[in-house]
Amino acid sequence: MKKTTMLRPFFNGALLVSSLALLSACDWFKQSDTCTSCVSSPAATGTGTVSADDVLLSIDGKPVVTKKTFDEFYEMAIASDPQSQFGPGVSQKIYNYLEQAALMDASIKKTKKDQDPEYKRKLDQAYELARATVNGEYFQKEVLDTIDVSDKALEAFYTEQVGKNPAFERPPFMKKAGGIKVMGVQFNDDKSAKDFLAKATKPGADLAALAKADNNRKVEDLGVITAQSRADRAVVAKAKDMQPNAVEKVDLSNGKFMVIKTVGPRQAPEYMSFTEIMANEDLKNYFKQVKQSTDFQAAMTKRLDDIKKDVKIESNTKYIEEKESKQNAELEALIKSMRGSQEEQGTAAPQAQKAQSDKAATPKAEKVESAKSM
Repeated sequence: MKKTTMLRPFFNGALLVSSLALLSACDWFKQSDTCTSCVSSPAATGTGTVSADDVLLSIDGKPVVTKKTFDEFYEMAIASDPQSQFGPGVSQKIYNYLEQAALMDASIKKTKKDQDPEYKRKLDQAYELARATVNGEYFQKEVLDTIDVSDKALEAFYTEQVGKNPAFERPPFMKKAGGIKVMGVQFNDDKSAKDFLAKATKPGADLAALAKADNNRKVEDLGVITAQSRADRAVVAKAKDMQPNAVEKVDLSNGKFMVIKTVGPRQAPEYMSFTEIMANEDLKNYFKQVKQSTDFQAAMTKRLDDIKKDVKIESNTKYIEEKESKQNAELEALIKSMRGSQEEQGTAAPQAQKAQSDKAATPKAEKVESAKSM
């Protein structure tokens, strides 16, 4: 198993900006010198608000990383890659990264690279990225809070969504999957499958008899096909909407073909009752998340529309449309070029083979002529 590399999630743009903000937000983002959230600010160091026991790392006598900032960054790091919390030496790796970031920060300031215009421009971009990330988190929470998750709303949602929402189409919500019994006859080529299908769809056609008459083919009992069946996904997808005693052709994932027939009535799925869901606290909380996830896009659109009513917003999309048009033209040209290259290779291959054959035949012809002359 591949080991989790802690530096990978740490160097994600938003997370890197967050770490630098934790280390020296006042200097980096031009905040006031009275900022109390900054470890290296006068308010945090000069007034004795950070005790010696709380300081994990200092540079030139100034605290840079405290227990508080370490714990905050630790939470961000784990949130970006939850599996990393189970790796060995996680805390030490995070501390090592913060130390590296602090040393880089100190060097940048000492060499005055932070005064370079390009540096400042990139820093402004990073700040905008970080701000957009935080704005998104706050806005998401605001929107989620508008979604009704009362017991009454949850019951109405379950009644309307059960049997439709993919979240309920698996355990524990689905106790027993719905499905239908399927029989199938497999073929190596599409034409044979189509010919067999034409016979099998005729009124009164017997699948077993047709299969026996067609080179003594085997009729496979695929069992009751449900959404959770381990049968070929093409069969599962096709059987989902087939009526009883219907016949269809499917293209299997292995390159072969199959004519399938549904047998008997369709078995209805069995779901947990709403009462059963609400009786389980963990399941109830997960159920609330399903509703919030399902309703989120509509709720967010509504909230954005409400904001538009309160602010003056003007959009000029001409530049975007021109850029899209240019990108589409470039993509079409690239596809055309690739197709032309493939066609040239396809034409060149037979010609190369012919040239090779002619070359191989030439010595034989020369030997024959030589023999005749003797």
